[in-house]
Formats: sequence, C-alpha cells, structure tokens
Amino acid sequence: MYTCSYDMTVAAWNWKIAASGPPGDPCVRRWGHHTEFAVGLDCSVLVEGLIGSCGWDSQACVWLATGDPVSF
Repeated sequence: MYTCSYDMTVAAWNWKIAASGPPGDPCVRRWGHHTEFAVGLDCSVLVEGLIGSCGWDSQACVWLATGDPVSF
C-alpha cells in the first residue's frame, strides 16, 4: 500500500503489520522527492511496483518501488 502526504513524502506500507498490530514498523520505505505537498499518487496495474506521484511543486514523478523517483 502506498500513500502521499502533506509532509511532502510518498510512503510504502506493509498493510499486514499495520492492520494486525504486531510489533514492528509498518513503513517499508519513504521517498521525499517533492518540495511542496505531495497530493497525487497512482500505481500501475500493468507493471508491478511502478508508482507515479505529483505535488504542489508542479513535479510529476514516476519510478519503480525498488528505485528512486524521476521528475518530469
């Protein structure tokens, strides 16, 4: 599961840890590539792990969950 936030980050979460409440951090990875609020997020249904985000900084970014964002 992925989220975007007003703290300018996009995060990947392990929903099984978040839902069941066992010990451990449910946040798998966090990207901080936006310089203003991250307000849009989408994931590809055709390419596993392909993420896109946009922010108030007028950036649109696309990347694989295993890598780093590329701005357009």
